Amino acid sequence: MMKYFSLLIIVFSFLISCRGRIFNNPYDPDRDERGYEILSVVNIEGGRIPFDLTFSGDSIWIVQESSTPVSLNYSSGSLIRELTTQPASGIAYDNSNLWIIGKDSQELINISIINGNEIKGIRLSEGNYNFLDYKAPYIYTADKLTNTILTIDPDSGAVISSFRSPSFSIDGFCFDGSEFWILERSERKIFVTDIEGNLINTFRTPTDTPTGLASSENIIWMGDQAGKIIKLRFD
Repeated sequence: MMKYFSLLIIVFSFLISCRGRIFNNPYDPDRDERGYEILSVVNIEGGRIPFDLTFSGDSIWIVQESSTPVSLNYSSGSLIRELTTQPASGIAYDNSNLWIIGKDSQELINISIINGNEIKGIRLSEGNYNFLDYKAPYIYTADKLTNTILTIDPDSGAVISSFRSPSFSIDGFCFDGSEFWILERSERKIFVTDIEGNLINTFRTPTDTPTGLASSENIIWMGDQAGKIIKLRFD
């Protein structure tokens, strides 16, 4: 009886220590070699549903599907401010200001993070572009027509390189400086690739309706259609 009681204590202690951590099914052919931890889940004020998001150091910026940029407190989800711009479905922070792109648009616009005034605009080649990210010196965007991720020169709009996503569709992505993180909602997966698009790993998302990704140091921020932002840390 004492052995059974001791075993229960060990199992209970293990489960408590694993709170917030995602483990993978060892029989899943797409299983991860690493796990991740859910650090926080915040509800977005006003019922806003993020489509794309970016981290500016002191806040999370989101756009809904074709909406103006909104700055949120990343700890509480409360509204800080909203910029008056053309509707956008992609947003990225470039360490000083913001880049946005309209839904299925070819116009990439650099705007002031203070008042939303346009700084400059770039016309991209034909495509239906959604989602943005920035890591100096380039901007990254996704073309849903070709299911590719493109590296863009922010001065000329020239395509530096591109690769086809290993996912069936691109429902958000971010670049952490060395790896791309690509979200596919239908399969509830995050695909991780190198800069040439070679698949490194896959992860199951913690929710059924993920949308949009952003990175900051060792953190991945993920939006959700339930009006939430989830903060993840990967091993």
